[in-house]
Amino acid sequence: MSRLDFNPADFSAAAGAAVIPSGQYAAEVIDSAKRPARSGDGDFLQLTFQVVEGEYRHRVVWVRLHVGSANETVSRMAKEELAAICCAAGIDRLKNSSELHHKPVLITVGVRHRGGADISNIVRAYAPVKRVTPASF
Repeated sequence: MSRLDFNPADFSAAAGAAVIPSGQYAAEVIDSAKRPARSGDGDFLQLTFQVVEGEYRHRVVWVRLHVGSANETVSRMAKEELAAICCAAGIDRLKNSSELHHKPVLITVGVRHRGGADISNIVRAYAPVKRVTPASF
C-alpha cells in the first residue's frame, strides 16, 4: 500500500477515452512510434494527434499508418496518407517522425460505430490550418 496526500479537487478529471464528435479540429502530433504489426508481417507508424483548440482541446485521436506492411496496397495507402499529413503540416521531406510533432494540422474526424455504439474515432482528411492574421493599416 502506498501512502498518498492527494486532493482530487485540485485537478480536473481526465476526459477519458470517449470519442469526440465528427467534425474538423485543429490538432498536432504529440507522439509518434513505429510498432510491429500484430500480424507479424510488417510494422506501422502510430501518430497521436491532440486537439489544440475548442471544446475538445487536449483530447487525443490515434492514427495507425501501416507504412511497413508486406501488403503493397496497404503500404501504398498508408504512405499516401502520410504524404497528406506532411503536406498539411508543411513538411517537404520527412526523415524522422518527430519532425511531425507540434505542427498544426486541420484534421477531419469521423466516428466508427459497432452495434449502435460509438467505438472509436477515425481521421478521414488532413489540411493546413489557416490562421487569420489581422490586416495591417
